[in-house]
Amino acid sequence: MRTSIACFALLVVLGACGEKTSPPEPSDDYTVRPEILLDQNRLNCENVSRLYKSCGAKFSFDGRQFVFDVGGKKKSVACSDGRSLGFFDRVDDMDVTSIFMFRYLEGNSPLPEVRMHHDAGRLRVEELLMNVYGHDESAARTQLVKVKILGQTVPFSKSLGAAKALETIDRELTVLMKTDPAVKKFLEPFTSKKEEIYTFFWRVVSGTNRLSAHSFGVAIDLLTNVGPQYWLWDERADNPERAKQGEQAYRNIHFIPKGAPRWNQKVVDVLERNGFVWGGKWNHYDTMHFEYRPELVTNYKVNCAPLHATRGEPHGERMSDREIDEYLERVAGSHPDHDE
Repeated sequence: MRTSIACFALLVVLGACGEKTSPPEPSDDYTVRPEILLDQNRLNCENVSRLYKSCGAKFSFDGRQFVFDVGGKKKSVACSDGRSLGFFDRVDDMDVTSIFMFRYLEGNSPLPEVRMHHDAGRLRVEELLMNVYGHDESAARTQLVKVKILGQTVPFSKSLGAAKALETIDRELTVLMKTDPAVKKFLEPFTSKKEEIYTFFWRVVSGTNRLSAHSFGVAIDLLTNVGPQYWLWDERADNPERAKQGEQAYRNIHFIPKGAPRWNQKVVDVLERNGFVWGGKWNHYDTMHFEYRPELVTNYKVNCAPLHATRGEPHGERMSDREIDEYLERVAGSHPDHDE
């Protein structure tokens, strides 16, 4: 009897006890049979809930669905809605576990990414980001603090330790530039201020209704003058009529990048180990783009501590609306509009 009970417990938890079991059929309505949620989906959602609450964000997760407060309105998002959707169907119709549709691999990996629609990190739950970082531009602005990065002062969200992570990145890159001439040369356009570092900008992704990660102050663009930069820019040159239609024109097309991004891997490594994913690893590449996505980076621990402000330095202070407007005016003229 005890053996049977133990076997049944293993069957529930692992889905196997002496023989393999088939996964349940997907359902269009996740509320019909909540018990069919796969263990990995539930684990993913529990990890997202725990991580995004770690610095004080308030929302609920009951094992089946999340409920977010978005500007005073309750928004429900399924952990898993049971549907098997491809990237372009899912990107505008998210459940939380679809964040992990593609595994993000840190470190040196074969590039360019040629697997169809393999854009690990581009799938976002907007309700979650709005709950944590701000439901509109005004709310997002209240979370922005001044962060020094490569000698420039930029606005970045203090929520969920994002600004703290960027502070750590600056410290590590500063040390690296002192010991590695190649890194110093690669970052010289930014340290010399020839190129602006682009962070906060409340806007939608070009050609869509989705908010850019830049809207929440958790993305940073480092636009270089070497190698491929952004896939749709290249498509405008090669296939201008199709490119005019935006990303949806490519939902059934296997886009093949022409070449690999020419980026310094040591710089990428620094950002990745501090909770950022790199758009250079996407099939629809955006090589200038780094985005704070701690749930996707292996073993990353969020640091909720405040920034280390230095006497006489603006670092760590809240950025005023006037200062934000001045920053936006400056980057708008130096940085072309792009996707993410």
